[in-house]
Amino acid sequence: MDTNTEVKRLFIGLPLPEHFSDELFEFQLLYENMQGIRWIPKNNLHITTCFIGDVEIEKVTEINSKLKIIQKKYEAFFLDFDKLCYAPKGKKAYMVWAKFFCNELFNKLSNDIKEQILQEKSNNKNFIPHITLARFKKIDKSIINFDYPVENQHVEIKKMVLYESVLKRTGAEYTVLETYNFLK
Repeated sequence: MDTNTEVKRLFIGLPLPEHFSDELFEFQLLYENMQGIRWIPKNNLHITTCFIGDVEIEKVTEINSKLKIIQKKYEAFFLDFDKLCYAPKGKKAYMVWAKFFCNELFNKLSNDIKEQILQEKSNNKNFIPHITLARFKKIDKSIINFDYPVENQHVEIKKMVLYESVLKRTGAEYTVLETYNFLK
């Protein structure tokens, strides 16, 4: 990529129903003053299906066209909420997730997007659908109580979104470039 070429940092995500993001935000508020942790703003909560990275502006139209084709192959579907947890699993965790159970349609969609957009051969990998709620470097992990009662266990996914991510000192800012509604 030419260093003078203008690029956009892109990813594809699944926006959340308002009632579900409201619940997750209530959980975040319990720990908003905790030192060493950066909570993701409510309006940035989503389920990532594919991080694309830096893309030359003239290639955004091609990505948009491919996503419109993918969109027509999928109906709205449900994800079942599993739990709130640290991630990745183990001692090196640096995020707080709202994790869902594995889902065949989500895996199919994620693999389809990776094949079409990133030109990666599908390995039929089982992706873990999740929402990143926070990032941290070092915290006392015993402070956060993950037994928070999440009422909405069955979350409907009606669309996917092509986002632009602009990195700022205060965190990433996301802009919706295009929305792709799934079939009903």
